[in-house]
Amino acid sequence: MRDVTIAIWAFLLASVLIAESFAVAKPSSLATFGDTCSRLMRPVSARAVVLLGWAWLGWHFFVR
Repeated sequence: MRDVTIAIWAFLLASVLIAESFAVAKPSSLATFGDTCSRLMRPVSARAVVLLGWAWLGWHFFVR
């Protein structure tokens, strides 16, 4: 099960890196990761969701 999880995360990371390289190479085709994050973080409610997500993640992984 651990190997499958690592393979999925590696695939997701590779996909993001490939999409980012296409976005940088040809700016009109895709938005970069930074542009996407900037747009998603504009509303205050989105910032609150991200803050709560980080708090949840920290509580579940770093408290142990």
